[in-house]
Order: sequence, then C-alpha cells, then structure tokens
Amino acid sequence: MREERRHFWLRALLPALLLALWCLMPNPQARAAFESGSTCGAAFHNTTTCRGAFAPSVTTTVQLPPSGIIDYTTFYVPQGVTVSFAKNQANTPVIIRCSGNVLIEGIINVSGSGAAATGTAGDGVLGDDGQPGLGGPGGYDGGLGGRSTLFGGGTAQTGGPGKGPGGGQSIGCTTYNDNSHGCGGGAGAFATSEGAVSYAGANGSTYGQGTLLPLIGGSGGGGGASGATYSGAGGGGGGGAILIASSGAITVGKSGVSGAGRIYANGGSGGSTGSDAGAGGPGGGGSGGGIRLIADSIWRVQDGYLYAQRGGYGTGYYNSAYGGYGRIRLEANNTNWAGYSDPGFSFGLPGKVLVPNNPFLSITSVGGQPVPANPTGVGDVNLPQGTTSATVTLAANNIPRNTTVMVYVVPAIGGTRTSVTSTPLDGASDDATTASAQVTLRDGNNAIFATATYTVTEQLALALPRFGGEYVARIRVETDMGGSSRIVYITASGKEYRTEEAGKS
Repeated sequence: MREERRHFWLRALLPALLLALWCLMPNPQARAAFESGSTCGAAFHNTTTCRGAFAPSVTTTVQLPPSGIIDYTTFYVPQGVTVSFAKNQANTPVIIRCSGNVLIEGIINVSGSGAAATGTAGDGVLGDDGQPGLGGPGGYDGGLGGRSTLFGGGTAQTGGPGKGPGGGQSIGCTTYNDNSHGCGGGAGAFATSEGAVSYAGANGSTYGQGTLLPLIGGSGGGGGASGATYSGAGGGGGGGAILIASSGAITVGKSGVSGAGRIYANGGSGGSTGSDAGAGGPGGGGSGGGIRLIADSIWRVQDGYLYAQRGGYGTGYYNSAYGGYGRIRLEANNTNWAGYSDPGFSFGLPGKVLVPNNPFLSITSVGGQPVPANPTGVGDVNLPQGTTSATVTLAANNIPRNTTVMVYVVPAIGGTRTSVTSTPLDGASDDATTASAQVTLRDGNNAIFATATYTVTEQLALALPRFGGEYVARIRVETDMGGSSRIVYITASGKEYRTEEAGKS
C-alpha cells in the first residue's frame, strides 16, 4: 500500500514539475526590441553623424546627405509645419533613423510634382511648354512633351517616356491617322498599373516588393505627343520614397485635432492641354511612391493618415491615364493601426532597415575632363572638336576588386551603341576602387553608360532580401554621366529586379 501511494504522488507532481520547467524557459513568441541603427543610439553612437533632436518650428526643407540617411535622437513635426527634402545627387530615398521616439503632428511630404499645362490650357508662355513634373526624393521624373514645329520639333512628335522602372510611354498620333492632335502619354506604374487609355501611350509595368526592401519610389508618366500647332504636355513625377525607423515609438496624428499627422508620397498629375485644333497631347500621371515605417510601436492618433496615391491624368482633345498606386509598409511589435492609408498597407514584424553592402558605381572623368559634381546627363563634358577616342575613368564602392566594367557609348545620332571592357577594379579594399576604359567617340553628342556585374557570396545572399522566394545570385550596378547609380538584383533562375538609385555609403 505504501509503495502505491508513492507512485500516486509522483504522478500527481509530474504535471506541476513540467509546468515549472516550462515557465523557466524563454517564450518562443517573445519579440525582441527593435533597434533602428541610428548613430545617435548608445550602441552606434557617433557624434559626427548624429544630428540630435529634430523639431522645426516652421516649414522646413532638409538637404539629404549623399547616402540619404539622416540620424536623430528624436524626430518631431509640430502641427502646422511641413517638412520636405531636397534631393541629393544620386536621388536616394529619404531614410530617417531615430534612437528615440517619432511624433508627426504636422506634414511630411515627399510627393512628386505635377507637370504644367500646355498650349491654350497653359499660361500663355509657349517656350516652357512640355516640361515634366519632377519625382520626389527617390522617385523619378516624368517624360518631356513632344516639341511642336515652332520649337524645332514636328507634328505628332513623340514625347519622352517617364523615367523609372515603371515609366509611362509616349506615342505619336500618326498611329491613329491624326496629324492634327497629339496623343496622350502613358502613366507611370509602381504597385499597380492602371487601365490602358485609347489614343495614349502604354502605361508602365509594376515592379518592386510589398515589403519595400529595397526602398524605391514611384515612376514618371510619359509625355504627350505634339500637335500641329502646340507642344505636348509633360508627364507627372513619381512619388518619392521615405523610410522612418525608430527604436521607440512612431506616432502619427494629434489627439483632439482633426487633419493633423500626414505623410504624403503621392504621384504628380500629368500636364493638360487645350482641346482646340493643333493641340498637343496631355501627359500621363506619375505613380505613387513608397512609405515604410519601422518601430517597436506604431500608433495612430485621431485621424493620422498615410498617402501614396496615384497621380491624376492630363486632359485635352485626347486624355492620358492615371498613374499607378504606390506602396505603404508598416513593421512593428505593437500597433493600433487598422486601415487609414491610401492605398492599403502591408504589415509585418520589424525587419532589416537597409539592404547590406550597398554598391555604387560612377563615371568620374572623360578624356581627362572631370564629370561635374551635379551632372545633368546632357553636355556635362565638352571635348575638342574632332576627338575620336577618350579615356573614361570609373570609381566604385562595395563592388569586389578585379570586377571588370562594361562601358557603353551611344551616339545621339548617326551611329550604333559600342562597348568596351575596362581594366579590373583595383584599390586598397572593396570600399573604394577605380578602373579605366578607352572608348571610341563619334562626332556630335555621345551618351556614356557603364555596368558592373558580380556574383555575391553565400553570406551576402543570406543577408539580402529574397525575390519570389529565390535568393540573389548576382548583382548588376548601372551608372551614367547623369550621376545616378542603380542596382539590379539577379536571382539564380535569371530573373531581374531593378531597385532604387543607390547612394554612396
């Protein structure tokens, strides 16, 4: 009998012992506190790059540094204050990292701008007709409107395509046997590509990921074709891209105040034209941009709101098309946000703030003439008449040494594209390398481009985002004399994903 009682007590105590052991084990669902990586925090403190607290009392434009990354302790936008950002040379997105809390009671605006109206719908000054809307920081400009005969063009001259991976296209109305009116520009796309419109160029294609990693902005709308008398209108600019990361909380809105707390990354509208005889075509709308918020907690107060809306279409004898919607992404351990964004957002737990090992490639000189600090991509370097060859020098960051660069020369007229291979990139480390190539030039204007493609290491592949479930196998970095550097991720199956314009790290 005594032996049986011992077994009973052992059986009775066993569940309690297991429960006690379980309570001592770490909770597998526990969520680690998020660290923004701000150099103002104790873990990464750097007195050179940390800007302290941000709290402007008046509407402010912040100049982006070359990397696009700005570190603060806290970030506060008061009610009645609008904060915008001046682009850097590489047109990177806006990346704000805070060691403390973020409070947005006013407005943050990284939207693209609309294109001006043209012809009889414009301001009466025809010389500036056809100018496109500009992309927000990290977004892309619209395309130029086609030029009329009066300004060196011709009837039904095709406008310029919108810039960016999802730029809208332009088309001449001779396709429709209409030599009097210009056709409209196609719209820029991003998360969506809106419906096609008759008598307008094709809309752009969708691109990017819902996670906004890598971060990228919206694309521009295509320019309208010229009419018999007037130039076409420019396309709208794509919305910019902004990431705000906080080691504390991000709060948008103000208690008891309606209309407080807004972040805008909208696309710009395409330019409109008159509908009279000889009118040019209207421009396509730019797509919305990208908004990504990452924090331990994200709170919405009152009616705080996030916008990455499509740009409107230009109107005229023929209409153009709406731009596509942008992308909005929230990542937090705790949040009360449900809805209250246009378009709707995707949600997840806090992830990587930046893609590691951000590579950059630039053309630094041609024929011994330095490329200017703020190149336009047009007439940046002038060589003596009759020059038929020149040395192109290149600089790279975070591209493996011994990688060769393909340098392309594209004559504006009267020739085909040619390419040469550079010397291998060389330097003390992968952080700063240089190379050179000897190119052949034709008379007149020549555009120069360069690309470097390399295989990533297994360690880097694991750190990079996956696309459609596939790991990145190779990276191609593209640059031109306009100063921008773009990254293309290539998966093992050969699929390519074009991402943001990269800034020097």
